[in-house]
Amino acid sequence: MTLIRTTPGAASDLLDGPLTEPEAVIGERLLSDPDLEIDGYLPPDWVLMPGEVIIETPAEPITPTEDDLTAEAELWDEATTADTVEAYRRYLARFPEGRFVDVAEEQIEAILSEPNRDARLAEEALGLSRSDRRDIQSNLTLLNYNTRGVDGIFGPGSRGAITNWQQSNGFPQTSYMTQGQINLLDAQAARRQAEIDAEEARARQQAEALDRSYWSETGGRGDEPGYRAYLDRYPEGLFANIARARLGEIEERRQSATDAEDRAAWARAEDANTVVAYQEYLASFSGGLYADMARTRIAELTEAETSASEIERARAEEARLQLSGVRAQLLELRLRDIGLDPGRLDGVIDEDTRRAIAVYQDARDIPATGFVDQQTAVTLLTGSINFTIRN
Repeated sequence: MTLIRTTPGAASDLLDGPLTEPEAVIGERLLSDPDLEIDGYLPPDWVLMPGEVIIETPAEPITPTEDDLTAEAELWDEATTADTVEAYRRYLARFPEGRFVDVAEEQIEAILSEPNRDARLAEEALGLSRSDRRDIQSNLTLLNYNTRGVDGIFGPGSRGAITNWQQSNGFPQTSYMTQGQINLLDAQAARRQAEIDAEEARARQQAEALDRSYWSETGGRGDEPGYRAYLDRYPEGLFANIARARLGEIEERRQSATDAEDRAAWARAEDANTVVAYQEYLASFSGGLYADMARTRIAELTEAETSASEIERARAEEARLQLSGVRAQLLELRLRDIGLDPGRLDGVIDEDTRRAIAVYQDARDIPATGFVDQQTAVTLLTGSINFTIRN
């Protein structure tokens, strides 16, 4: 570029003069003009307006031959197979205008931006199955490297665990495994598992020794308290099944004895066939085999021995006594104190209370109505009680 500074008049003369003359050599002339200040490009032999203008025509594009295309495809296949920066650069050097230039440059950029690419490709070449990956995760977990799950998928948790294991064992921290590393990890995990198994075996032996010792002092003595004491301490112990079986035998024998006593007591009550006899049976076997029958018999005998008029008279007298609340509860307490069962001590005269009253009345030669008439109240509630149940 040439920069000329001058006055307007000199500039007009210059434009009308040498600058427009064809084939004029103006370099020397401009340099020698004192009215001009010139900077930039200005060789002395500069011709601004050449007589002949040469126009360069663009060269025709060279169409690659079939051999060229085949050679490019073969080199590209080699580059993608190798998948290295060097291979892609060989392709670009050979075919700078080739069909795969953009892809080659992208691959080079991707390779350079992934520092552990070689390690990743090496692990991929191992062809690890999901089961293989689960084994690796299990081994890492066993060695206290947290993979955040054992699912056969190498996510961030697994890669972090691999990196930590590599650091602990002096390997480059790539987060990708080699076959040698997998073998070492497996050996370390096998050793750790053996240590754990040995520790568990020692713990089992100690626990079993304590279990056997406790059995010899409890269940080994062959009695019910010993069996129960052992099961309280070792419900799943070595001898738990034995203890339960022997307790079952004891319970069965006890139940058989209880049933025999129950039947004998019922036989005695039936032989006597009195309200008192059935009440005695219920006192001993309130939940026995014949409890319901005993209550039915008491009701039947009480009803048979007492006339309707007596019952109505006793009911009226009880109503006048106003037995409720504290008075009724006092009545229940007196019945209990003399050995009868009035049911709950709640101040409510229910069927249990009336059965006890009837038994009391029957024993005192008072009509067994089950209601507290004047005579019953006097003997029962005044404290002048000399109670003997008749056989």
